[in-house]
Order: sequence, then structure tokens, then C-alpha cells
Amino acid sequence: MKVGIITFHSVLNYGAMLQAYALAEKISDMGHSCEIIDYKSDFFEKQYRPIQLKEIRHVRGFIKSLFMVRANMKFHNEVAYFCYNKMRITKKKYVRNNISSCVDDYDVIIVGSDQVWNMDVNGDDTTFLLDFVEDDNKRVSYAASISMKTLEKENRELIQKQLKHYRAISVRETDAKELVEEMTGKNVFVTLDPTLLLDRKKWMDFSSDNDAEDYILLYMMSVDHNLCKYATELSQRKGIPVKYVSLYEPRADGCEMIFAPSVVDWVNLYRNAKYVITNSFHGMAFSIIFHKQFVYGLSVDKGKNTRLSSLLNQIGIENRAVDYSDLGKIDNLIDYDSVEKRLTELRNASETYLHMVLNESGKEEK
Repeated sequence: MKVGIITFHSVLNYGAMLQAYALAEKISDMGHSCEIIDYKSDFFEKQYRPIQLKEIRHVRGFIKSLFMVRANMKFHNEVAYFCYNKMRITKKKYVRNNISSCVDDYDVIIVGSDQVWNMDVNGDDTTFLLDFVEDDNKRVSYAASISMKTLEKENRELIQKQLKHYRAISVRETDAKELVEEMTGKNVFVTLDPTLLLDRKKWMDFSSDNDAEDYILLYMMSVDHNLCKYATELSQRKGIPVKYVSLYEPRADGCEMIFAPSVVDWVNLYRNAKYVITNSFHGMAFSIIFHKQFVYGLSVDKGKNTRLSSLLNQIGIENRAVDYSDLGKIDNLIDYDSVEKRLTELRNASETYLHMVLNESGKEEK
């Protein structure tokens, strides 16, 4: 079967790129012809310009942008290199006006994973709802995320209208399962994020053991100064440095700044870390993949907390939220033998779903 994937694959986000890569690799390993459809969202293309014009209104923000512009340009280059040298990706690029022209090339089009159905994140781009696919039998999702327990009326009606036309639906979080089932009346599956769908050996082969010293890895998708302070205090207590992969900040006291590492080097940083402190879903995912002791920072965005807690509940390590008054919490060892047993069960269930939607009949197995 020939499979096309629509997702966030060429954005300035390590986790987004790696989940896209992982899903294409998994489907290909299952014996199918698979490629990521190189869809260029106008929203993301504008959002990820090296300097955001809106920052000019704020002098301090504009000065910070000037400091970060070199790192941002390097990040753009790293994204392009990974997409066009490491991913299974279409030679042709698509935009909203011509995306429908790819439909006949595939037996099925899968949307996911990541927050493809969060309209705030995707810029209200209904391409990620597969509205351009007229044949309902070709519409499938894998581990799609909405990242909200409830939806505003307009978004709810929009999403509900499109999802009713799907042959099969899987989501990443249990809250999304309940919401989508209520909206559509369909049976919705919860499946693993693709980065966790690949087993640990795959990621060991992808990465390398290349750092002799212990360190604390700090990675934040949104800047949290309390989390940064926690990392530096832990550094002082442990006597090991903090390596801070920064997307937004030009400097942070007590941290070794790392700007725009390659995608492979970003994964290497998790593999070789002693501890990980993060507020990123995929930062947490790669901590789990490489069996690291980690804590995560809670967000004012309750949807983000849901994404993190849903996974941790599934694998039985719920109590990893950072406690700023307890530096010792990170030393509460995670039982990774138990985690791996649960992950194996979840992988098997996720693979069963993929086998179901990729069977040649184009009909759900009973």
C-alpha cells in the first residue's frame, strides 16, 4: 500500500521533525511504500522567519531577536538538511492551492502525529483535517493531538464536520479520545507518539555515545525561569554542568548555551545526559527512550500538561512534575523495566491499529 503522511515535519521544532521521521520509518518497516507529503503551510512559513516583524514593536524583544538571528538561521538550515536528507519525503512541494493534486498518488493519507488538530497551533489550516481528500476511505489519523479538553464552538463544528468523514481515527491523548468519540460517534483509538513507536534500539542506532562527562540537559519549548533556576541549583548540588538547548534565550546564568544543534545532535544530548529537565512533550519522550532520570515543568497551558500527564499515566510514572522545593525528587529512580513492559504493550496496540488501517481492503477489521 502507498501511504502519504501530512504532519508538522519541516518546522523549527525537534520533536515535530522526529515524530514525522519516526512514523514514516515505522510504516516503511511494516512493508508499505510511505512518504511525508512536503506540505508548506503558509502559517508556519511566516511564523518561522528568522526575525519576527511583530517584535519590532518591543525594543527589548527586537534586540533579543537580533542576538538569536544567527542561531535561528542555523536552525533553518538544520531543518532543511534533516528533511531533505534523512526523511522519506516527496520531491514535489505542496501548498494549500495544489495539495489536492497529491491525493491520487496514495491509497491512504495519514494525518499525525503532533498537534495537527489544534487550530491555534496549525493556524486554522484545515489541510491538517484532510479536507482536501474527497475519498473518505483514504482519510486516516495516527496519534493526532488536539491538546484541549474542550473546544470553542466554531472549532468544534469545523473539526467535527471533517472527522466524521474519516475511515479510522487514532489520537495521542485519552482526553482527545473522549472528545472525538463524543463529537463523531466513532470508535477512537489511543496510540503512541511515533517517537515512542520506534523501540529503543532504533534510536540507539540513530544516535551516538559521544560525551564523557555527566551533565544536566535543560530543554524548554517555552521559557520558564523557575525551571532554569531549578536546573542551576541542581547543578550546584550535583557538581555537574547544565547544557541548555536554547530556542529563544541568548544567555542564562550558570548554563552552557547550545544553539541550534543538528537533529541527530539534539537526540545525542538526551542519550548522553545524566539528568533531564524539560517542559517539552518530546523532551520527556526522549528522556524515557534513553532511560533518563527527569522532571518536567508544569505549564500555564493546561493542554500541554494534559499531553505530558496522559503519557506518564499510561506508562505508570505519573509523579515526575518538578517540585521547586525538592531538588532530590529527580533522584527518585524510575523503574524502567516496568516502563518498558508497558511501552511494549502500547507499541503492540499501536502497531495493531496501523495494520488495521493499512490493510489492502480499506475497511476496518472487526
